[in-house]
Amino acid sequence: MKQKRYLLIFLCGLYVLLPFVLLYTSEHDHVFWRWSYTYTFVVVLYLGLVALVTGIFIFYEKLGRGFSIFLICLYCLSIPLIDFFLGFRNYNAHKKLIDHPVYHHQLRPGKHGLAITDRRFLDHPYVMHINSQGLRRKEDISFRKPAGNYRILALGDSFTEGEGVNDEETFCYLVEQKLNQNHENHAYYEVLNAGVDSYAPILEKIYLMTKGITFEPDFVVVFYDMSDLMQTPEYLKIAEFDKDGNLIRIPPAQQTFKKKFDIFMRTRFYFLGILYNTFKNKIFKDDDDDKAMLNSSNKKLLEFSISADQSKWMTQWQQVYKDIQDMNQFCQKNHIGFAVVVYPWGHQVNDVEWDIGRRSFNIPVNYTAPAEIADMMSVELKKRGIDTLNLFPVFRNDVVGERLYFHKDMHWTKEGHALAAQAIAEFLQDKVK
Repeated sequence: MKQKRYLLIFLCGLYVLLPFVLLYTSEHDHVFWRWSYTYTFVVVLYLGLVALVTGIFIFYEKLGRGFSIFLICLYCLSIPLIDFFLGFRNYNAHKKLIDHPVYHHQLRPGKHGLAITDRRFLDHPYVMHINSQGLRRKEDISFRKPAGNYRILALGDSFTEGEGVNDEETFCYLVEQKLNQNHENHAYYEVLNAGVDSYAPILEKIYLMTKGITFEPDFVVVFYDMSDLMQTPEYLKIAEFDKDGNLIRIPPAQQTFKKKFDIFMRTRFYFLGILYNTFKNKIFKDDDDDKAMLNSSNKKLLEFSISADQSKWMTQWQQVYKDIQDMNQFCQKNHIGFAVVVYPWGHQVNDVEWDIGRRSFNIPVNYTAPAEIADMMSVELKKRGIDTLNLFPVFRNDVVGERLYFHKDMHWTKEGHALAAQAIAEFLQDKVK
């Protein structure tokens, strides 16, 4: 039969490709075969297709041409349905952010045991807890500070939040432990981790003046991420001001149908979401939506960080200085201590850290950015009377030899958090006394 002959040719092609599917070697993982969710999903689906076509070929006379085509179509249609089920479960399992009408977005309050397992972007899964106040910690706390306690409010983005590590591995947790090692003769220190993914000083300012102050902090530390410079103008585009020009709020941006569809495809499907994102980035490299991304890899997001000459971005820098200065003045009026900690990304440390992920940001693999940015920022903030800790030399001079940043993910490993915690605790020790 002609149809069965065609089926045999198709089946032979599937068997020829089978070794390549099973023995696939990725560009970055030079191993015989590396287990992952993606590889396993592809292999299982491919083996299922091979088994189905083999069965149809053997029982073709009994099944008939029409029913055979139906079985193959049914199998192909089941793939996006299974993928949607996996993607939906994954989306709800690791969704940690929700919109906020005043400071754009926040961590989901009361989301305990949040398992972040998305291997598309992370080097390894981790678990985080968000208490009912929206802070990263397992225990709830009272807004009113307990008598005898000294509260330090930590403001920052995903580095401060501790993306990539468990609760007890974040530098906020470690700093609290270090400050309380010998607290018999003084107050008990609380370090409140108010870090939120994709925050910048302009959001941290609103958060501090509206919610952060209700925790009755004695000291506020702003942790400055080197991507905040490019995120600030995007938040300003949707910011609302009063008649005197004072910032009131930064509500979530209204999403178009195109944007909603884009988010749906990227978040509700797992493996199809990867394919969609890959094709979208290749076809629409200069899409306006990509230019304004506030929480995704963007090839222009870190362009400034590889340049020693910052004159091109001086307008953005002035806005950052203003936001930090506003926070400092607010703290002074409320008799709260204030300081800033500046830290680098992996490509600003050496050519080894964050070796794979930097490619998504158009940064050469063997490139180490100059340190002038951190030096410039430290000088400018100190001119304004703001205590500043520069972590650039701490990370650049590390001699322990442990990896401080992940391969794909741009954040610190637990070793990076430990290194930062040591320097931060020493910096705060005298100030909080």
